[in-house]
Amino acid sequence: GDVVVESVGEEWMPLTGMAVEDCCFANSYVGQYLKNRIRAVEDIHTSNFSECHVNFLAECQVKANLVVPIVQQGIEHRDGNPSCQVPKLWGLLIAHHCSAPREWQQFDMDLLSQLATQVAIAIEQSLLYQQLAAANQRLDGLANLDSLTQLANRRRFDEVLNREWELSSISEPLSLIMCDIDCFKLYNDNYGHQAGDACLQQVARAIGDSCTNAPAERIYLAARYGGEEFGVILPNTDIAAAQVVSEGIRQRVKALAIPHIKSVVTDSVTLSMGVATISENQNSPKMLIEAADKALYRAKSGGRDRVES
Repeated sequence: GDVVVESVGEEWMPLTGMAVEDCCFANSYVGQYLKNRIRAVEDIHTSNFSECHVNFLAECQVKANLVVPIVQQGIEHRDGNPSCQVPKLWGLLIAHHCSAPREWQQFDMDLLSQLATQVAIAIEQSLLYQQLAAANQRLDGLANLDSLTQLANRRRFDEVLNREWELSSISEPLSLIMCDIDCFKLYNDNYGHQAGDACLQQVARAIGDSCTNAPAERIYLAARYGGEEFGVILPNTDIAAAQVVSEGIRQRVKALAIPHIKSVVTDSVTLSMGVATISENQNSPKMLIEAADKALYRAKSGGRDRVES
């Protein structure tokens, strides 16, 4: 184990950060510590320690020591029993006496036992906090991610768009890409819904990967807007830069070469994309979405597999 915290006199060897390799420890003492047994040794040379353990303590300048285990009574499922108490040894609280042997008093043992109990409580609370944080993170993912594509869901899209709308300005423009998969109903009808789901996942991954390559000052959000339609929110991005991002997404999806023999465009899956940027005559995020949707309609009516703004 590692020595993580200690208080030591200047004349004695510090052990903090030291990785302790005691070859006798596991076989001889772990079982006793798991039963919460305190070990008080007045003189290491007159104890019943094995030679290797005495030599180890002597190297650490220890003449006597008092060891109190820090134990948690964990719960595990065993043989169908969900309430089986299984002790877990978290660590040891140790008092080393280095100048001479020492006769440990009951007061010493009680004090270290109380401290070990407080440490065990603190560790358990920390672990519970970590578990709670992990559970909250999972819940946040469930609330904000689309389960099929693992992109942001519509709820998260609306939330971020409203926030970025409030933060944006003409000098720090907000752009939006709306896109959908060309002839997706024909894809589903021909290949089946499971293949359709796989297609959505591949396209979503390509869109998401494009967004992760954004400059550090721009955090793009890709979302599944609904069905086969996706949205990409681009803060601090003008119309020219948004068109470049859109074209990159279009080419990345086309490069997947997902077969689509029923497409009226080509023999693989393609995207039609509409791009819009905040303007002075828009007074709500809804109007920005409408502008991007109109551009998307122009892309579809103009032959699909293209970007319009």
